[in-house]
Amino acid sequence: MLEDGPRGLNGPRHNGDEDQDGVEDITFYGVDWDDMDNEVLMGHHYEHNPIQLENAFSTAPATLSEVVCTPPDCPLLAESIAQLNYRLVQLANVDSRSMLVRRTIWREALHVCSQIL
Repeated sequence: MLEDGPRGLNGPRHNGDEDQDGVEDITFYGVDWDDMDNEVLMGHHYEHNPIQLENAFSTAPATLSEVVCTPPDCPLLAESIAQLNYRLVQLANVDSRSMLVRRTIWREALHVCSQIL
């Protein structure tokens, strides 16, 4: 039954000689086991599709991606950063989750940085 699909030959979509999609012979669809045993063909497949999963039905990656975050080059010296932080803390609650507060902080930070540089 599994070779002919999980529904088998007498499944709900099979109604005699032709199914609802106009396919006359469903045996042409599915896994071609002869091709799966062909080393040349499978070698070509694995060369161009290097990720091989243990479970063929899994969509999870074989290994998790590593995300490397390099800090941007900051033109400010440590003293300037301390001044910026001090001014922003005086302006508003820098821990606020309000987007209006965050936008105000970003605008002030841009203004301060423009003056420092």
